Parts: sequence; C-alpha cells; structure tokens
Amino acid sequence: LVWLRWSGARRAEFDGARTDDITSATDTTGQHWLFWKIRGKGGKVRDVPLSAEMRAAYAQYLNTMGYVVGSKPLGSGPSRPLFEVPGRTLSSPRRAATGHDLYLAVQALAARAATTATTTFDRERIFALSPHWFRHRRAFELQQDVSLSVAAQLLGHASVNTTLVYSHAAAIDLAKK
Repeated sequence: LVWLRWSGARRAEFDGARTDDITSATDTTGQHWLFWKIRGKGGKVRDVPLSAEMRAAYAQYLNTMGYVVGSKPLGSGPSRPLFEVPGRTLSSPRRAATGHDLYLAVQALAARAATTATTTFDRERIFALSPHWFRHRRAFELQQDVSLSVAAQLLGHASVNTTLVYSHAAAIDLAKK
C-alpha cells in the first residue's frame, strides 16, 4: 500500500510488475537514484522515482516474505514478481500479486479503519476508500511540489488537463474534512 500511496500508480499497473522493473541511475553529483519502470495504459512506460518510504516498505515486505536481502541493492537478484501473495495450493506457495489483490487489501484496510470512525459520514467515506483515491491524493501532492507537466508525466497522463481534474478532486475531498 505504501507503493500505491507514493507512486500514484493505477492498480492495474501492479499486474505483471517484476523486480527487473527497478532501475537505477547516478546523477552528476554521484547520488544514486532508484526508479520503478511502470508499464501503463496504451503501452506507455514511465519511470517513477522510489521514495525513501517505498524503499523501506519494500525491504520490510521482502523480510516478511522470507527473502534474504542483505547488502544487495533493490532490484538485484533473480527476476520474480515485484509483489507476491500466498498461493492457493501447497504446490504453489506464492503467486504474483495483481491489481485486484491490491484492491482487496485496500478494501480490508478501509473496513477495519471505518470501525474507528466517530460519525456516520466519516465511516462511509473511509469505507469507500479505493486504490484510485491514492492516485488522486498523489496528484494533489505532486501539484504542490512540482510543475503540472512533471506531475502529469509522473502519473502517466497524456494531458495536464487530466492531472488538473485529479488534483482538483483531491482538493475538494480535503475541503470536506
């Protein structure tokens, strides 16, 4: 869920994501950067920088899944699904996570969180949380930090007008709080 929150990726973009989709680059100052190569709608490919939160969450995820990371850089090692969930049979203990798995995880989290809401209005809003809400939230945050064209590029929007719609909806959502 941390990756969903910080990347602004569509849930379907998690389908087929693999560890070799993590790439690295070094800038002119020698700083090392990691990127997630997202394959989006219409076959478009974009690189989304991995935030410190995404890197830490992924290391914790790998530890939970029983992978030994050690000092290996993120994205190194054998190619496998970027995220996995328990398989349905003993012969396949793990399978690649899908966007639907992500949707179910968000729904379960929202259902648990909704039980703590103090008003019916808040409970209904929390219960309605979906993976796409995170995308709107990320669009809103990006618009505060970078130019609209950069935000559109990071989100995989063909037009900055789409990014404006996303960020405006997030602003309205925040105003309702």
